[in-house]
Amino acid sequence: MAPLGVARAIITMGGDLGVYQLIQSQTVSGVSAINFTSIKESQYGTHVVFYQLDNATDNAIASIRLFESGTLEDQGVYKEHWFESVADGSSENSGAQTSTASTSRNHIRVGENQGNASLEFSTGYFYIYNAGNSSFHTTVNGHNHALGTGNEVIQGFGGGVLPQASTVDGFRVFDSNNGGNYTGTVSLYGLEQ
Repeated sequence: MAPLGVARAIITMGGDLGVYQLIQSQTVSGVSAINFTSIKESQYGTHVVFYQLDNATDNAIASIRLFESGTLEDQGVYKEHWFESVADGSSENSGAQTSTASTSRNHIRVGENQGNASLEFSTGYFYIYNAGNSSFHTTVNGHNHALGTGNEVIQGFGGGVLPQASTVDGFRVFDSNNGGNYTGTVSLYGLEQ
């Protein structure tokens, strides 16, 4: 099989059955919020966001809020569930595992309690489904790794839903724990099927 044929086979055999198209990438420094207000929601039913972020404050938790027809939804209407595992490095199986859930959050969590020392950044991704379809609720799920305040490795995954029939046309990334300022890159892709 020719190289291009191999690439096509890999893409179509993957779980997403599509191609990622870059919509927008933002590199920021010292900002409290990163807004994406033109996500091409009528063109893509699935979006994916990749990020690597540093924060000026300890215990930053990357979270998102959604824009509905241009208005930021910041009320306690989101439902979410997040699971995290913390390893301190002393053995392969050490660490704590916790789970949080809420039916009345004012955000959806997509990241971990990262530290603010050198190299204590957070990397991850999250998917947004049905943003442009007001007949469905918009759902989010993601996965994240970070170095915590004690240089421990933290892994988290989970997601949430905006249980309202609305058109979501953007989102905001911010620190929901203490409002710290982010430096890094966030890239938004649409999944072309």
